Amino acid sequence: MPEKDRSVKVGFNPFPGLRPFTPEESDLFFGREGQSEEVLNKLKKNRFVTVIGTSGSGKSSLVFCGVISRLVNLEREKISRWRVLSMRPGNDPLENLVAMLADSIPVEKQKAIDRTIIENVIRKDEKGLVNAVSKLRIIKGSKTLLIIDQFEELFRYKAAKKSGLRTEKNRYFMDQLVNAVEDPSSGISVIMTMRSDYIGDCAQFLGLTELINQSNYLIPHMSEDDYRKVITEPVKYAGAKIESELVDLLISEIGERTDQLPVLQHALMRTWDNWQSIGMSDEPVSIANYNAIGKMSGAMSRHADEAYEELNSREQEICETLFRTITEKGPDNKGARRPTRISTIASIARCSEKELIKVINTFRSSGRSFITPSEGIKLTSDTVIDISHESLMRIWDRLSEWVDKEAESEQMYLKLSEAAAMFQEGKTTLWRPPDLQLALKWRKENKPTLTWAERYNPAFERAMVYLRTSEKEYIEEEENRLRAQKKRLRRSRVAATIGGTAAVLSVFLMLFAFIKRSEAIRGIRVAEEQRKQATEQKIMAQSNAKIAIRNAKEAKEKEALAEQNASEAEITALDALRQKEIAIINARKAVEREALALADAESAKINEVDAMKRRMVSVGKSMAVRSIQLAGEGDIQVLLAYQAYLFNKRNEGVNNDADIYMGLYNVEKEYDGLNYSIFNGHREKVYSLAFLPGTKQFCSTGADGMILRWNMQDKKQGPSTVFEGNEIIEVLTVSADGKLMACGSDRAIIRIIPTSWQDTMFELTGHSDRIKSLAFTPDSKSLVSAGVDGQVILWNIETREPSLLISAEEPINSVDISQSGKYLLAASDNGLIHLWNMNNSDRNSIDTEKGSIAVVRFRDNTNYAVGYQNGLVELRNVEEETITEAIRAHALKITDIRFSEQLNQMATCSEDGFVKIWNYTDFTEPPVSLEDNDGMVYALAFSPENQILLSGSEGKEEYRNIIARSPHVDYMAQNMCTLLSRNFTDEEWWIYVGRDIDYEETCDPDGLKIRARQIRGD
Repeated sequence: MPEKDRSVKVGFNPFPGLRPFTPEESDLFFGREGQSEEVLNKLKKNRFVTVIGTSGSGKSSLVFCGVISRLVNLEREKISRWRVLSMRPGNDPLENLVAMLADSIPVEKQKAIDRTIIENVIRKDEKGLVNAVSKLRIIKGSKTLLIIDQFEELFRYKAAKKSGLRTEKNRYFMDQLVNAVEDPSSGISVIMTMRSDYIGDCAQFLGLTELINQSNYLIPHMSEDDYRKVITEPVKYAGAKIESELVDLLISEIGERTDQLPVLQHALMRTWDNWQSIGMSDEPVSIANYNAIGKMSGAMSRHADEAYEELNSREQEICETLFRTITEKGPDNKGARRPTRISTIASIARCSEKELIKVINTFRSSGRSFITPSEGIKLTSDTVIDISHESLMRIWDRLSEWVDKEAESEQMYLKLSEAAAMFQEGKTTLWRPPDLQLALKWRKENKPTLTWAERYNPAFERAMVYLRTSEKEYIEEEENRLRAQKKRLRRSRVAATIGGTAAVLSVFLMLFAFIKRSEAIRGIRVAEEQRKQATEQKIMAQSNAKIAIRNAKEAKEKEALAEQNASEAEITALDALRQKEIAIINARKAVEREALALADAESAKINEVDAMKRRMVSVGKSMAVRSIQLAGEGDIQVLLAYQAYLFNKRNEGVNNDADIYMGLYNVEKEYDGLNYSIFNGHREKVYSLAFLPGTKQFCSTGADGMILRWNMQDKKQGPSTVFEGNEIIEVLTVSADGKLMACGSDRAIIRIIPTSWQDTMFELTGHSDRIKSLAFTPDSKSLVSAGVDGQVILWNIETREPSLLISAEEPINSVDISQSGKYLLAASDNGLIHLWNMNNSDRNSIDTEKGSIAVVRFRDNTNYAVGYQNGLVELRNVEEETITEAIRAHALKITDIRFSEQLNQMATCSEDGFVKIWNYTDFTEPPVSLEDNDGMVYALAFSPENQILLSGSEGKEEYRNIIARSPHVDYMAQNMCTLLSRNFTDEEWWIYVGRDIDYEETCDPDGLKIRARQIRGD
């Protein structure tokens, strides 16, 4: 700005924010002067140059503001001969090339040339671009500069990868550019800007590869002086001043990161607005103004949230769909742009284009520039909407969550589509729980549309039919199963009735047989008596001949009759015996049938009991979810959570069910339970936590360079400072005997601190770069360290002598030692696991082929876990050299893994902000997912008695960066009755539990906490 006018320009903001600088803002473009000259020289020499740099390095601003303005200044007298055209490839670069040329038709030629003519010329042959530009020329011999901004879009869009036709169109587009540059008579020069991580993709286009090799410019990292110019010179140009302390602070916060230019420009824009709003133009822009907007770390997120809060609830739903549509998660797990037409977004959001445009305008209004095209450009159905910069996806917390949700939704849909295709081919069956339940939940929450689905897989209807068929068949099977169960129960009851009747008949038959036998015995006795009388008569006949002769005939007749009666009696007795045997057999069969009927009845009873148990578990889970929905409602919330736990426990539900856990956990948080605490003390991120064995104390450390000691028994007491320095302490560990603590810093220093807190600490030096991991041996006599320098060192604590175990080219991110001390693990940045047998010094290296490993942790003597940068967790066995489990635990980098053998639990945390608690004996059980961690989570620690799980995080809000929780529902349930002042009323029981479930008192009335003033909500 000329010296004659140094007053502050009212309403003028010298910083563009997220958008690139425009050629009209060349007076505000500082810090890249030499770079602009180099790019321009390469362009003039070769008529082609590729400007390459990382995301956020300022490629577009360098070209549009630095290079173009100097091109104009160098050839000012010939400016009428230069025509500058710019475009972005998008998802159809050839179509966008045609549109750009059509929009640049000079007024003088609009009657003779229209878009159709341009398109026909372009598509006619590979010289189409040269011929089209020639038709647009007004002055013979004039030159055209074609700027292809963000050339990486050619490779980023999935459509280009999934369609062979699209690939051929891209190749044709590249041939047009190459031929234009190689034709000396075309008068066309080309500048391309491209992210450096896509340079390898250019190799598929031979002509382009040769041009890039011949002329390219890699944007160097800006120096401290360059950043100082970027900050101070626009302020000076606008007639204001800025505190030197603020300048120094901004430069220090940028550090060595190469992607901070857009973030810096946005923070400066917001700081300037805050300074102007105060109306103290005589005062310099200050740190107070900078702090007021949330600093670089929070300014963009806060600014975007302000725009979001201006929307009503319906518009906020449209907003979420908008940003989920125009962003995506790339193969490297980083956010990437996905520009999309307004018509497509409106179809996915199920809204009108008018409603959508209103939301878009909110985010592209003056001073915001979160979305392109910029304010003032009319939006139509075909307008392509994009975010202004990738940094928005990294810094805006809400958008980061949306990107993750969209990625999860995409994965579910692709999995469903694959299953539907396989089912159509007869290679798989319909889905069953848990896949079916997850898919139904996804359908309900995301409400997918055909337009949305076609971006990932076009067979949307097939996938939805497969899902509906799976759902219908599963419901029918469940109904048939219940009907069959009732039928079996009825059959069992009938069988029991028949068996009882048979048993009664058998008893009657036994009585009848017994009577018959008694009659037969009486007949035998009568026969024997008659035989005796006959003998006596015979003797009398011998003594009296006359009488004998006279009666002989009569006696013989009587004897014959008696013998006949005896024979009949014997036959009757035998028949009675046979009847008895038949009765016994029938009785035995009746008893067997009765036993079978009783067994069937018992089985039916067991099935009925099991069904009731499953129902009560389901009721409990439903009550737990309801308790979360009634947060702040006092006694009723606590009653629902605790009664849910009791139902789940009594009816053999999942031991540490996630729903039951969250019900109790929210009660603990809401009403100051004994198992939830927040420890405030660190001013920066907490990177490491360690309990002191045999005590209730733990230590923590992090980015603020402090080591703090805490007492769990007295949570209100503040921490004591063990150490305070000016370096970042990333890792902390305690020996098994609890006598020593070791910590490692970013200055390659290892400090050994006696936990008596009286003896002098000492240092171990041997690494040349940041310490990444430490582990004491079980005997507490040695320490293993690993670092960014690729070294793994074994230290003798007593002699302080090091032994180098490994020296690798890649950083070693994590080490751990098995409980017995037999095995040592070291995990590297390139996916290798180095394994030592400490007993015989054998060493083996395993290539996981899964990418960078962030953490390794032993569970016991032979089993260990591996956590990867991409969120994958594997459980492996040292001796069998096998993978026993593999789970996609988190969306982003795994930062820590801890085990509790007592609880059979594995706890994991991640940069995605989640802490998850898994049952490592059954990974089919859903984990407990804790997301209230205030930013990325870096560290975990189980207490010695396993009743507390600590987590350490960023602490975005007032540095709430250490949280203590109970890892298991049993611990939380112990104190629930002390939070209650009453039990359920009958009406509440009917509403929340059910009329057909017998009422019970959740807590013994004598154990309730009777308070003068009830807890919040009641």
